[in-house]
Amino acid sequence: MSELQNDELLAQVTVVAGYKVLPPCVVYARIGQGGMGAVYRGRHLNLDIEVAVKCLKPALVRDDPQFVARFRREGQSAARINHQNVIRVFDVAEDNGLHYLIMEYVQGETARQRVERKGPLAVGEALQILYESALGLGEAHRLGIVHRDIKPDNLLISTQGQVKVADLGLAKPTLGKDGGSKVSMLSSANQIMGTPSYMPPEQWDGAAVTAAADVWALGATLWFLLVGREAIRDESPARIMSRIVLQPFPDVLAERPDVPADVAALVAKATAKEPGARFLDAREMADAIEELDTRRASLRDRAAGTTQLRTMLSPPPLEN
Repeated sequence: MSELQNDELLAQVTVVAGYKVLPPCVVYARIGQGGMGAVYRGRHLNLDIEVAVKCLKPALVRDDPQFVARFRREGQSAARINHQNVIRVFDVAEDNGLHYLIMEYVQGETARQRVERKGPLAVGEALQILYESALGLGEAHRLGIVHRDIKPDNLLISTQGQVKVADLGLAKPTLGKDGGSKVSMLSSANQIMGTPSYMPPEQWDGAAVTAAADVWALGATLWFLLVGREAIRDESPARIMSRIVLQPFPDVLAERPDVPADVAALVAKATAKEPGARFLDAREMADAIEELDTRRASLRDRAAGTTQLRTMLSPPPLEN
């Protein structure tokens, strides 16, 4: 029996001819999981295309009754974005109490997986990943949508060498200083919902999150791509928070002296402590990357994405 048949998140999902069905999709492989739930590969039966289906953990809904409303609203907002560097959102749905997003499926690897596979990236390769990510985010920012959780894991690189930003526009349920719902890094159950190393100072304070927060996360991501690890890391989120809020962001040249000065300056500007000192939004950052003397490089890589997918069932047969 397929592992999907024993998948706890899909326990209440209808099974038809041995396949899990989340209307209008047949789901046949689990391709990732995280704090919010899990992502599956499937086929959209009406559109006859491969899709990714992201399912929410039921506990998120129980812990915060307003989360589903925000999830649906933000999913609908993300569906408005039509850009080659952003994962398309096709639908937001619910079946037997399980809430899920139906999205474009991309065969490839995440930016984190590429670094884990190759080590610190060549400067041109890292810049190209950031440039394409910033282009996609720039379109979101133009529409008034802030990602809130940019990190290497949410930047997908296709086997054709194209970058696509994933999970764009998904709200996070949080508690602010006054106990009210705000955008930060804690769920209503006081659990970490994001990656602390990529949270800008203002997000830890529960302040309003703007496009400048995504710019900071892009800068921290570029640091990771160039060095091979997070710029700010520690055993506890509290210590990470203290370093992000109170200390200057680490200079990439201290870890990677061969990085050109203009690239190091770009990282420093993007990760400035005050939002007003950063690039206004991702589009402005993309323009700055385009003006650098340092050249960008192709992302095509035959080895990309060879280990990402664990197929647990064959895809459903196509009708003649």
